[in-house]
Formats: sequence, structure tokens, C-alpha cells
Amino acid sequence: MAEQKYWLGMDELHETPEVAHRTHNEFEEELPLLEMVNEKAGNNPTSRRDFLKYLGFSVTAATLASCEMPVRKAIPYVFAPEEIKPGIATWYASTYADGSDYCPILVKTRDGRPIKIEGNDLSTLTNGGTTARVQASVLSLYDNNRKKGPSADDKVITWFELDRKVQPQFSFLSGQGKQIAIITSTIVSPATRQVIADFKAKYPSVKHVMYDPVSYSGMLEANMESFGKRAIPYYALDKAEVIVSFGADFLGTWLAPGQFAGQYASQRKPSGSSPKMSRHIQVEGSLSMTGANADVRHPMRPSAMKLAMLHLYNNVAAKAGAPAISGLPAIEKSDKVKAMADELWAARGRSLVLSGCNHKDAQVVANAINDLLGNYGTTIDWSRETYYKLGDDQSLMDLVKDMQGGRVGAILMHKCNPAYDNALAAAFRDASGSVNLRVNFATTHNETDDLVQYCTPSSHFLESWGDAEAVKGHYSLAQPTIRNIFDTRQFEDSLLIWAQDNLDLTDYDEVPGFEEDLPVEEVRDNVALPVKPYRSKFYDYLKGYWEANVYPKQSGIAGFQDFWDKTLHDGVLELPVEGNSNGVFSADVTAAGAALARHAAGGDGMEVVLYEKVAIGNGQHTDNPWLQEMPDPITKATWDNYLLMSVADAKELGLKATSVGRVFTLTVNNQSIELPVIVQPGMAKGALAVAVGYGRTVSGKGGKDIGQNVYPFVAAHDGHFDYELSGATVSDTGRSYPIAQTQTHHVISSVGKLDRRTVIKEGILPSIDHTIEHIQEKRAEFKHLNEATLYPGHAEKYALGHHWKMSIDLNTCIGCGACTVACQAENNVAVVGKKEVIRVHEMHWIRIDRYYTGEDLENPDVVFQPMLCQHCDNAPCENVCPVAATNHSTEGLNQMVYNRCIGTRYCANNCPYKVRRFNWFDWLGADSFFTGTIVENLKDPYDLASDLTRMVLNPDVTVRSRGVMEKCSFCVQRLQEGKLAAKKEGRKLRDKEIKTACMQACPTH
Repeated sequence: MAEQKYWLGMDELHETPEVAHRTHNEFEEELPLLEMVNEKAGNNPTSRRDFLKYLGFSVTAATLASCEMPVRKAIPYVFAPEEIKPGIATWYASTYADGSDYCPILVKTRDGRPIKIEGNDLSTLTNGGTTARVQASVLSLYDNNRKKGPSADDKVITWFELDRKVQPQFSFLSGQGKQIAIITSTIVSPATRQVIADFKAKYPSVKHVMYDPVSYSGMLEANMESFGKRAIPYYALDKAEVIVSFGADFLGTWLAPGQFAGQYASQRKPSGSSPKMSRHIQVEGSLSMTGANADVRHPMRPSAMKLAMLHLYNNVAAKAGAPAISGLPAIEKSDKVKAMADELWAARGRSLVLSGCNHKDAQVVANAINDLLGNYGTTIDWSRETYYKLGDDQSLMDLVKDMQGGRVGAILMHKCNPAYDNALAAAFRDASGSVNLRVNFATTHNETDDLVQYCTPSSHFLESWGDAEAVKGHYSLAQPTIRNIFDTRQFEDSLLIWAQDNLDLTDYDEVPGFEEDLPVEEVRDNVALPVKPYRSKFYDYLKGYWEANVYPKQSGIAGFQDFWDKTLHDGVLELPVEGNSNGVFSADVTAAGAALARHAAGGDGMEVVLYEKVAIGNGQHTDNPWLQEMPDPITKATWDNYLLMSVADAKELGLKATSVGRVFTLTVNNQSIELPVIVQPGMAKGALAVAVGYGRTVSGKGGKDIGQNVYPFVAAHDGHFDYELSGATVSDTGRSYPIAQTQTHHVISSVGKLDRRTVIKEGILPSIDHTIEHIQEKRAEFKHLNEATLYPGHAEKYALGHHWKMSIDLNTCIGCGACTVACQAENNVAVVGKKEVIRVHEMHWIRIDRYYTGEDLENPDVVFQPMLCQHCDNAPCENVCPVAATNHSTEGLNQMVYNRCIGTRYCANNCPYKVRRFNWFDWLGADSFFTGTIVENLKDPYDLASDLTRMVLNPDVTVRSRGVMEKCSFCVQRLQEGKLAAKKEGRKLRDKEIKTACMQACPTH
């Protein structure tokens, strides 16, 4: 059996001198402060020994360094809460719903502070899985760049002052017939939607405008035309034997990846005597995470993709005896489309066709194909509508026109950033000046702040009450897990207060013990007591809403209070639903197809796909450094967006296939920006791709002025926003820009003449037996090496107790990166910043290697391989450490004794998997968490901001100082906790009782 070739990037495939140097270089990391050392040495080459001397690294220095941490005094509880035990974690069920993602969660708190988020196993939507964004959301709670309290015209005021100024204006504006616009992203909370409805009942001129930065409005309008419902049905990927997706990145960012990932993976686990797997075919312009996992992938420009879907309809319609769409132009890959139709027809009722296009006609055609295939009622369920996306592009367009016409008296913005994240942002900014009252409820500073008079900061979701119904009949609750860190207030509370006829002074805890006969101003001015936590009105409202609307739908629990307590404890409530799961398709598909064909034929030049990154999304997460530093699953780039270009187009433009960072000017519809280029295998010729969500001008330290904003490129026409654009041109500026990529930091594969190791073995399902036989032959060939050991006593040790190992199902790993961020949160892994990532100093304990394979550079296969410390029984790292800092435990763990490590890095050199990280610097200050600033560069690294950010640290895990080696520990703190719990109960550990952070976070299990 011939060895398959795998490579991590184009430079490795072409064996550039840089890769050859990295392959044979003992220590890949660039030495920090090398320029400074060279300057002090008179520009002479600096040896590693000289560098360590400069830093003072020695056994003595390392010993002293372990004592450098400042003393931090803790204030004990005077009256400890009954449920909190020092050193013991408390868990709360809650919900993560940010207008883009939804996930029922469990929040781990230690001594009153949330430090880790896990998925809720009771949810049948996610089954305990999470995403990278969910895992990273706990860090945003402690962002010192959050708004600290209400303000008016940039001046700090109290909530009472703000309410006294704002509340009377609603009656006046409503009486004048002026529109009061509440602008939000998708709200999955039925109680919040009811609060808005009640507010509208109080002020009849209220209009609720929901839009999504990455819109699904075309899909919603198509479903309204096709089925009479402006909703999205429930897609059951776990029931699909054949999946065909046209540009829908359903494992990465499309609609509900947290739900789809688990469903998809359940059909990718062949077992038994007759193993089967689902068949996945992906058609797309840019290589997505979903396309990387597909069995068959067809790169196509967006226009060609639309025509391919029309031809697929005609092929299926011919088999079903349905009318065809006439007048379609021929396409190049007609044989591929016919093969798709044959596979789908053979799996009628067990197939699924998805489209990621936000064009209504494209979604109508996709609906028609699914209808002909009989998929409604099986893989598509209309009895369970989903509410993940409810935005209406036309409503935002109409609002901007009304603002321009002076018909809008107030705009209240919540969970959105209309001055930045949509195609009409510039028009919105210009028109906002004509609006009398402008209020922004954002948790953190954003571009919309510059337009408003009043900033009313919302509480973080971990400080808030709430609920969600993301899928019909699937409810979840959210509850506060910490008191408000800053003087913030929930959006719902503000609306409830403003809907009152008069302000109720008991709503204001700023003035404890006030006397009602005194003016509020005098009481407030004379009070010297500290501010008390805000008392939420929405809690009572939420509870009342559930008693009236949710409790009657169930019959399992008799009393409401018992029902409420159980649901709050469990976090989720799933009720049976009634209705027709099939739906009745009634759209005119021939008219829709003809319109789509005309749209696909329009324009010339190159075509641009605007997409979401798996980590950053639509831009609301740019402040989060864990997500900024998470390598993109495909490009492995961090801290930037860029212009993706195919190998063929790069060649025509005179770029080498290995080019990274050459700056090009991209022009679309007379608008231009400059972006660095990454030549991306798998891109369709003639297609370009850029991620939205970057180029923030008003943001925290972690997200401001990073990358370029491409939302102005989004086209607004025919009542929807279009993210697939034609007529683009590119031109070379001749300049370069550094991009921090990680895929070639650790070269351990084998492609050519260079001496490297192959660590991947794979085969296709029909020949899996031959693949296994080949692997067994290789194992037999090297049996004498595998059985050789320098530690003959290990086997006897394991017989006395536990022997920890981990196996990862590579067939179901989709490369999403949730494990990387979960490990970072659990184990206090530092953020180092873009500059240090470029110097190979990233600190992640687990990485996901992305390999290309195959001969076709325009469409290579992709393999993902998680890589972490293997805790080898015959560990090559242990016998080279001169001070025994790395050693073997009696349970098979490769341990690190941090205060013994002196930084020789011999263990890293000897590691065959390159999974050790040397900590060059201290990363303890607040800025380090959000920008990767070295603690030595901070004026006062132990100030209040630092203390706030450090609240996210897990107290069970050592915070490492500079000069030590870090690596995966199999979450040894969790192992110890599980063993102690079993010991106290006088029993042995149960299977799956202990889960490492990466295991628990994985959406595909």
C-alpha cells in the first residue's frame, strides 16, 4: 500500500528553505528579545547560552523566580452563603444565547465567581456539547473594558437620573406619532419578546426591528412563500444518509452548528458487521470547516454554485416527473450534478439538501428539491420550528428610510451594533442625527456608542435572568451566577421601568434607607453608603410569564413552585409538540429558478464570498482574546482577517503558491480596502473570500483596529442582504503584512525528500480492513522498538492502580477548536498576542493539526488531527531532563514539576509530537489576557484591572511564571477530584465519571 502524502501548508508541500530550516532546527521558537541582546553584544550572533545568561536563567534564578509572585491578601466571608463551601465548586444551569449562538450550559463557580462553562447533558439539542465561543464567553465577564455604569452624553449618571430623563420622552413621542424603534438581533427568549410586546402596548408607536449581521432573512422569506411560515424547520442530520450542501457551513457557523455537529458525528461512526456512514457532498467557493469534513467536495464560484443547484433540481425533477426550470445555461460539472441527483434519489426520504445563500429564490429551489425527495417529515420536521434566526432585512431597510424621513423619534439598540455590522451602517449613522432619543444597551463599547445620547449598559449573561426557546417545545432558563460586577442593568428591566406611569423609588437601591418625604436628589447626594446590587424586576416578570404560558403545557409536576425549582435546577424543559411535520410546499419553483438564473448570470470579474470565522463570528466577539488567538480551523491564522485566493488565481497574478501576507487592494462596487493574501488550497478559481467581523474602530483592547471591515461590501437589494458579490478586482500593492499562522510551527509530517514522520493513517470505508491490516503490518515490523523500554517498572506500577490514557475518534473530529479554548479556560493557559504567535510562542496545550492530502491543489482532501501530550509510557522527554522536572507518575502521567524546571527545553526537542510549550514570559496582568502584553511591560501589573481579569483563573491549577515548560496534564486536577469523590463514597471510579476539559467541551463527543 503506497504511503499517502500529507502536508500542513503550501510551503511544506513545496519544501521551501524556511521549512527545511524549521525541520532541522533543534528549537523552533525564535528567542525573545533577540534584537535587544544583539544590540548589547555589538550585533554579534547570539547563542542560546548567552541569551539565557542575559535573562539570568539558571538553577538559582529559576528558584528565586518561583518566589517573585506578590502577596495577595484574601478577605474571608463574614457571613458565608450556605451553599458555598470554600474550595468546592458550585454549579448552576443557565443558557448561552447571544443572538448568534444558542447552547444550554452549566456554569462552574468557585467562591462566588464563574470560572468554567460546560454543556448541559440534559439538552437533546446539544447533548452536552459546546462551541469555542461558548467556552470563551466566561472570559468576557471579567473584561475591564466593559461599561461600568449608565452615562448621558459621555457623563456618568445614576440609573434614577437616566430614567427620569428618558422615561417621559416615550409618552411624548408616541403621542406625536413618532416611531419608537427597538432594534435587536434575533431574540430567542419568549419572555423578552413579551416584555417588548408589553412595552408596545404601553406606547403604540413602538416597532421591533430584528436583524442579524449575517442574515437568514432570505431563508425565512422563502419558507413563507413555500410553506406559509416565516420560520425555519428542524433539520435532523442524524437521520440523513446523503447530505448535499451548497455553501452552508453547518459544522462551523451556519444556523446551529452546536446542534448539527453532534447530529452529523452520530452518522460518522461506522460499527458492527455492516458499517455505514452518511454521505456528505459539499459545493462551495471557499474551503470551509464543513467542506473540509465532506466525503466529496466541489469548489465552485457562487454564480456557478447557484446554477449547479438549479441543474440539480432539474435532474431530480426529471426523476420525479415534475416541471423543469427552462432556459438554464450549461455548466462545466454537469456529470457531477447528475451523480448528486442519483445519490439523493436513491436515498429519498433519508436525504437533505441545504443552501447557505441568503437569496430567497435560492432557498425556494432548495425547498423544492427537498420536497421532491420526500425529506419533509423525516430529515426536515415542520412540527418543530426553530427560532435561531428571526431577523428581517427589509425591516432594517425600512427603518433607515423612516429615519431619513424624520419619522423616527427614538431608537433603542440591544444586542446589536447597527453602526457597524450591516450593509446600511453608513446610512444608519448619517440618519441617526435626526432621531430625538438614542439609547444603546451594549455590554461593551461599540461603534453605535458614538451615535447615542444615553448608554445603558446591559448586564453580562452570567449576571442575568432569562429564558430561551430556540426550538419549538425546547425551553431553557438562564440565571445569574454572580452579582453584577459593575453598575449594569438588564435590558428587560429598563423596558419594564420605562413602561410604568411613574418611576417607583423602590426600584433604586442606590439610596438605601431613603426617606420618602425627601427629594431623591438630596437623599442621593448625601448618601455615603456603598451601592447595593441592583434588584431585578425581570425575575418576577419571568417567573410570572412561565407560570402563565409554560407551566400549563406540562402535566408532570402539580405545583408551579416545584415545577419552577426543578426546571431552574435542570436548566432545560422539553415538551412534546403537535402539528404536521411534513409541511405543504406551494411555491412557484419555476419562477424562482428563472429569477435565480438571471441573478447568477449577472456581473463579471472575480466573485467574493463574505463569511464568518468559526471563532470571531459576526464581530461581537472581537474583544475576546481566547477567540482571537484560536487558530482558524482551515487557515490556522490568528488575530486577523485576510483575502483568501485560489492557487490558480495566485499564479495568474504572479504570486507563488507559498505566498502569505502580500497586501492586495480589493475593489467591489467602487469600494476598496487593502488586505493581506493567503493562498488557500481548495478555493474555486475566480473566487475570493474575506471574513466579516473585523476592522472594529470602537472596541476593547483585544479587538480594536484588528483586520479590515468588509460589511460595507455587503449588497442590499431585493429586500435582503447579499454576501456573495461579483465584479471584484484585485491589485498588488507591493507591500507585505505579517500574518500569525500556526500550521507550520511543528513539522512532523512526511511529504518528500525531507526526513519527517507520518503520524496519520486513514482509509476509505470499503477498504478499511486493508487499511487496518497495513497498520498491523507496520506495528509488527516495529514491534521490537515498541516493546523496548527504559522503564521496566512501569507495568508493575499500573497493576496497583489507575493507568490514564485518552483515545480520540478521528473520524468524528471536525476540527472546530472547542477543545482548544476549553483547555485554555480550565488550565489557565496564557494569551500571548500576535507578535509572539509569529515567533512560535503560542501556549495552547492542545492544538488541532490540519493536513492536506491528494494531488489536486485546487481541491485537496483535508484531515484534522488533535494533538496533545500523549503521556507516553516510554516517554522520551523524561530521560533528558537534567533536573527531573518532567517525570512519570505511578498512574502513567508525564508530570511537570514547575518549580524544578530550569528551561533547557531538551524535553521539547525530544518530544516526537511537539506538544510542549516553553513559557518565555510572565502573562499575569490584565492586558496580557486581552492583548498578550508581557507583564514586564505593564506599569502596574497588579492593579484592579489585573485582579478583575484574574478572577477567571481556575484556583485548582497553578499559574505558571516564566522559565517553565507547559503541556497537557490530562486535567490532573479533575482526576484528583474524581478519585477523592469515589474514595469518600467508598467505591471505585465509574467509566466516564471523569472527563477532561477537551472531552467535555467536544460537540461531537
